[in-house]
Amino acid sequence: MPRAWASMQPAAAAVCALTTCVLSALLLCAGRGAAMQAVIVARDADDCVFADSVEGLRAHALPRVTHIHAVVRSAGVDSCRERFHGGSFVTCWDERAVLNVTREDIKEWWVEMGGLWKQLRHRDPRRSGWFLQQLIKILVVNFKHMDLGGHFLVWDADMVLLREMEFMANTKFLLYEADNWKDYVADHYLASAAKLLNFKDDPTWPGQQCHDCVSHFMLVNAAHMREMVLEIADGDASLRGRALARHIIMKLPKEPEELGGIGKKAWNKARDALSEYTLNAEWLLYKHPDDVEIVHKAFVRLRFSGMGFGSLTRCNAVSRMRECLAESPERLNESVPVENLHYIGIEALSNRRAKDGKDTLKMLLAQGCAPT
Repeated sequence: MPRAWASMQPAAAAVCALTTCVLSALLLCAGRGAAMQAVIVARDADDCVFADSVEGLRAHALPRVTHIHAVVRSAGVDSCRERFHGGSFVTCWDERAVLNVTREDIKEWWVEMGGLWKQLRHRDPRRSGWFLQQLIKILVVNFKHMDLGGHFLVWDADMVLLREMEFMANTKFLLYEADNWKDYVADHYLASAAKLLNFKDDPTWPGQQCHDCVSHFMLVNAAHMREMVLEIADGDASLRGRALARHIIMKLPKEPEELGGIGKKAWNKARDALSEYTLNAEWLLYKHPDDVEIVHKAFVRLRFSGMGFGSLTRCNAVSRMRECLAESPERLNESVPVENLHYIGIEALSNRRAKDGKDTLKMLLAQGCAPT
């Protein structure tokens, strides 16, 4: 975004306010996106990273975020509202009000599906919470009490923007594809998306078009998303809420071969087999290609473990990263050019995964900024 435009944003937002568009999700003012709302689905808002995530969106998202809707567990709604002082910038919603589905419902549906899904129910029952969040992010567009307007941003709760990041270029949505997509490509994401969207039966579908658009956010065109949901529902507009959520789960691939899983590892493929971001990206690229643009020179995604490392903890990782970037290094290490680093993920990984050496952020910050 040109600096001249960035400096004009407050004035542009004021003009939009006079025409009642500040509270819309994304409206075009002076030819560019002036404002949008965001949805964050989280276990609770008391997590130490959540406030950093909210503040990052407030400070750095382009178009400007005017309001955030936080969807949390029922037990966390009161503390969320207390933390954000009643909703001037953040409105806290009970997940049960947004989608009347429980984690127990999802586990029962898995048992009903049988096979590898029944295995998932017994091996990783807590994963039902992740599936519930995916369903909410897909179906929130139909929640009438949350006035999101024509466009809005869905953002992962453990992702923190560090500096300005554009989500639109003129009127096109930007889909960020990681430079090192081969390291992240997930066949089971695409397999489940193709089945849900009925692409497998469409001879004109060209196949996967964005190899890693699982970028932990999605800019949603509400009309296109509703169209996509109707396709998932196989054209049955009467399917709503709980019935539609059940339909989505029951429509997921049931055979290990469909997900690329082999033997005992098949259920592990199932635990990730509902990517809202892959669904949105592939639908837009196939059905509305003129509305989107893939950005190949993408961000770098860094992860952090809940283990901690010396003085570095999950709760001070963001401030440590900002201190590091303040030194203006060209690179954080050989593989992380700063020019590509717009946000970081402070994801709580298991101790096993951290011990496997997969925790780049922990190692990076523990060592400090590497010399250029």
